[in-house]
Amino acid sequence: MPLGSDRERGGHKGYSLAIMVDMLSGVLSGANWGPFAPPFALRQEIPKRSVGKGIGHFFGAMRVDGFIEADSFKRQVDEYVRVFRAARPAPGTSGR
Repeated sequence: MPLGSDRERGGHKGYSLAIMVDMLSGVLSGANWGPFAPPFALRQEIPKRSVGKGIGHFFGAMRVDGFIEADSFKRQVDEYVRVFRAARPAPGTSGR
């Protein structure tokens, strides 16, 4: 199912998130991106064209306390996890 919901209620938000990951880890690092990235699996065709060098990575860090108090953030994350663990699975699915 697309990230965000099914096609009628949210569309393919995961597509845009994938593009952002590709831009941060590929374009920003000077590596190959999109269809020019070398395959991770064996026996897949290696792209004939290259737009960068190899496979890139992105590591980001931020100071949480620059946005919100650390203890408040920790409480909110704990609540976030509790809410999602308590969610009922979609009809016809096992929830796993």
